[in-house]
Amino acid sequence: MTDTRTEITTRLSALIGLDTSWVSHAGDMLTMQFGPQRRYTLRGRDREGGAWALHVQCAWKLEREGETIATRDDLRGTDEKAHDSARRLHEMLIGQGPTKVEAVSADDAGGVDVSFSRGYSLVVIPDGVQDDEDWRFFAPGVDAAHLVIEGGAIAPESFQVIPAPHSFVISFNEELQQFEMCSLKDSDLAELRENALVAPWRLDAIPGGELTENVANRLGACALGILSMYHPEVKQRLRVKPDQFPLP
Repeated sequence: MTDTRTEITTRLSALIGLDTSWVSHAGDMLTMQFGPQRRYTLRGRDREGGAWALHVQCAWKLEREGETIATRDDLRGTDEKAHDSARRLHEMLIGQGPTKVEAVSADDAGGVDVSFSRGYSLVVIPDGVQDDEDWRFFAPGVDAAHLVIEGGAIAPESFQVIPAPHSFVISFNEELQQFEMCSLKDSDLAELRENALVAPWRLDAIPGGELTENVANRLGACALGILSMYHPEVKQRLRVKPDQFPLP
């Protein structure tokens, strides 16, 4: 049986010694990032974020020297109010000087107390509503399970092993005179795209959105056409074109 307090404390201990690098919001959800900002690729798009992220959807309060200076209610109401509150939090924790995580503690109900330098502390209080997410902690751009607190307990998905997204690359081996399909992590493929010929075909451009036999044939014909541009052996044998497989 999982010890909630120990599991949370162990995972969030990765924050100790790191500066708060960003504070924002999404609706009334508090979002925080920790550690140096870095670039990473997510779902094929370049993004920037800290080493760790904390998203809080339940009750929380930010204290300084024991005095409450912000709560979840500051992010509720109009968008303008939420934006202003998030900017104020960002200015306090980042703009006015580095705010480093000094300690982390947790309780058996999924609550967390993050202690910062300069007298700040963030107290997270789960709402404890069944099937409702309270908060989550994760490393942006990293293929690893998020720590998710749901209904005041650690959600099962927190322990799932998430396989890294992979794609297949079709190549032609001149020496062996054979086609080869190679499996690559999407994170490795992103770097190769910068110096490669890319022929995009968006899913929303496929009539009906279904991957039919004609779609498969068209993809294969496109792949062969591209290979034929660089391999004479393929070019002299090529007998198909993508438009031989019309889409409905």
